[in-house]
Amino acid sequence: MDRLETLIEESSTTYEIKPRTDMPAGIDGLCVGKTIIINANRSKNEQVQTLVEEISHQEISVGDILSPKSIR
Repeated sequence: MDRLETLIEESSTTYEIKPRTDMPAGIDGLCVGKTIIINANRSKNEQVQTLVEEISHQEISVGDILSPKSIR
């Protein structure tokens, strides 16, 4: 089992991980509720990095990080 498969297995009790090949250009990962979507067109190492980043968003980020007008 490689690092990506291990991370997906370890995270699957808390999150639904969905590698997808139809992600829009420039999007490596996305959180939607407890679902984490990662771009399966990237290398395995890039997918691991993206998944770790998205899990971190789930665990420690609060609010809409896309809104620069609000610190909430």
